[in-house]
Amino acid sequence: MHEDLNELTRYLLGVAAVAAGAAAVLHRADARRGRLLPAGLVALSALYLGYLAVEMAAPLWERAARRDDAVRYYVITTRALKDLPLYWPWPDYGPQIGTPGYPYPLDRYPYPPFFVAFLAPLAKLPLVSYARAWYVVLYLAFFAYAACLARLATGRATLPRTLAAAGVLAAVPGAQLALMVANVEPVLWALFGAALAFPALRGAGFAASAMVKLYGGWALLLAAWHEGRPVVRSAALAVGAGFAAGFLVFGPVKFLGWFLDWVRYMVPVVGQGTFAFDPQFGGTNVSLSFSGLRVVRALGWEYRPGPLPQWARLYLTVMALGAPLLTAWLARRTEPVMRYALVTVAAVLFAPLCWATYLPLLLAPLAVVLHRYRTAASGEDPYGGAAPQQTS
Repeated sequence: MHEDLNELTRYLLGVAAVAAGAAAVLHRADARRGRLLPAGLVALSALYLGYLAVEMAAPLWERAARRDDAVRYYVITTRALKDLPLYWPWPDYGPQIGTPGYPYPLDRYPYPPFFVAFLAPLAKLPLVSYARAWYVVLYLAFFAYAACLARLATGRATLPRTLAAAGVLAAVPGAQLALMVANVEPVLWALFGAALAFPALRGAGFAASAMVKLYGGWALLLAAWHEGRPVVRSAALAVGAGFAAGFLVFGPVKFLGWFLDWVRYMVPVVGQGTFAFDPQFGGTNVSLSFSGLRVVRALGWEYRPGPLPQWARLYLTVMALGAPLLTAWLARRTEPVMRYALVTVAAVLFAPLCWATYLPLLLAPLAVVLHRYRTAASGEDPYGGAAPQQTS
């Protein structure tokens, strides 16, 4: 009963935080009231964040070493440090993995090996110390993404605007879940947001994101097409740093071997998605393309545990490639920053696997829309000051 009440409280406060954050951005009151109302709304957002800190962050800190993905990353990285294999064949994988009776094995690692090289120094710590250090990284990334959203929406990432954006971010489905399970996703939100909000970081941000989860590669290709050499140079530096870290920690032969093994053994696995459906906890594959297989299954297709048939794999591949390409074409007349954001959102939503923890990425194009609205409606900044600058 107590947990249900806490969930309801978080939900209601989250709704209030979303409303407060949106109102703080959109508010166009007269000069006399222009500072008071947004200040009150920002205070409400800060109150929501404070409540979450007490109800969620503090308990997570105490139980950091028992969080699902924190433990998974620790197990995988310590395996790598002990010269054990990172990837090996998984011929019986199918989208039954992640459903009741078919848990995802703790020692299976779906990402390219770059992330392991980053975690290696932390994984040399005792488990509790490592997990708490990882939580510090995640919360810093959470607020970094909030600051990027504030900049995208208003032109500047002041503390009040960042607090308002953080309140909205915390209320979006999947945001709290990512922190609860200690998933890497908040770091990827921050890289994505930085790439959109800061042109100098565009190539590096998208490339670093793609070195963990491939959806960042779509925006990187599009940005390289639009902006040319600066993006390519920045991306090359990030990719070079990733390989250099891997070579330094594990040696070039081993690291390159792992990278090739990931391509051979894990890319086909990720491309099959999962039927996972757990609305209570949030462990549901919300992929729009994979929903088509759910519909076909409901209409009578008898799926048996194991690899998907070829027609289903082909369908998922076409959707995963076609949706971002179509989005890039449909958005060809929009400003580049919006185009990058929309293509990334399409790549995420139509990939075979899309967890709820990916959904906070949808805030980025909304922030760009708010920026357009504010600059079109008034040259006045709702917190006072000059009109926001373009971010593209």
